[in-house]
Amino acid sequence: MRSPNITDSTYRLKFEALKQRYTQLPEVSEVSASSSVPGSQPNWNAGGIRKISQRPEESNQYRVIEMDHDFIKMYGLELIAGRGFVGGTKGEEKKILVNESGLN
Repeated sequence: MRSPNITDSTYRLKFEALKQRYTQLPEVSEVSASSSVPGSQPNWNAGGIRKISQRPEESNQYRVIEMDHDFIKMYGLELIAGRGFVGGTKGEEKKILVNESGLN
């Protein structure tokens, strides 16, 4: 997990400590970190994305939400293919999920 606007190398450790404290509260059932929440307009764009079979001029721009491994479960999001992120898995930060409209 990493946030696009945070360069502090201790961010992950600080978040995990905060997450552990919050989950000990009886009022809190789940905690996740993300750069945006479902239903809001993400502030982060990624452009120049295209399928391998497409020409560069066919590339698109997408809104991006960065999230930790608990995000999908916490928000009850349904995956139609593939899998969600797995915490502590090497290389996981290089993986992406695409919503249905992004596939077209």
